[in-house]
Amino acid sequence: MLTYKAARTIALDPLRVALSIIPHAVPPIARFLLVGLMLAGAGCGDGRVISEADTELSASALRSHLRALTEPPVPADSSQAAERARYVAGRMRASGLMPVLDGAFLLRASGSRGSVLDPSQAHALGYIAGRHPSYADQLVLVAAQRDGAEGAAALEAVRILMEGARFTQVPERSVLVALWASSSSEASGLRDYLARPTWALEKVQRVLLVSADTAAIRGSRQMLDARGIASEVVTIPPDSLAESLPSRDARLVRAARLAEVLLARTRAVTTASSG
Repeated sequence: MLTYKAARTIALDPLRVALSIIPHAVPPIARFLLVGLMLAGAGCGDGRVISEADTELSASALRSHLRALTEPPVPADSSQAAERARYVAGRMRASGLMPVLDGAFLLRASGSRGSVLDPSQAHALGYIAGRHPSYADQLVLVAAQRDGAEGAAALEAVRILMEGARFTQVPERSVLVALWASSSSEASGLRDYLARPTWALEKVQRVLLVSADTAAIRGSRQMLDARGIASEVVTIPPDSLAESLPSRDARLVRAARLAEVLLARTRAVTTASSG
């Protein structure tokens, strides 16, 4: 199996790699056709070659997420909250995540009213299929509150993970990203999912709790422990430099650091060798 470093090199420049392994004696037109076939077989059939920028944190994307999810604070059941839910679902779709609920990214939160799904009271769920035939049925759940730096960091981390997944065998296990509705606490969002799971709970290998809320973490881990599901907290310590910046810049720094940590942990626990 390719190492992540080797796979990332191939993912970043598949054209150069393809050209390097075709003998130079092959006539130019034949080389051109072979390269096209190789790129199509490697998942580049849409004609888009992944760039270095695709696989690194994007400050502009994080700013967009933070503007959409934090500015300004909105009532939980308002039209603005519904717009945030649609924004998250749209970003999941744009990143290539798959919906898990009848073609939709939104799951009704408990306590929501009416027969028609209200996006303002819905959790957003998106799915990345595992690439390893023996481990793809195992799941890693990435869970965070939708609004705030945690939601922004999760969207950016899974965008990068999905870009790598187009051309490599990472992640080996499947990933479900769940961003809880602003109308729910983190613990109640997880409770909603455990009551109506979209994946067999015995196949959930680990839950990554992206949170700094100690009460929510405690409640979430108690529920998971009761079901024998392993979990870990993904957070970052306070940064004195970031805290000295204007609030908007501080949020950006925190979201970027959190996305980086979350991406590293997700890559690690979705690898079969992690146990």
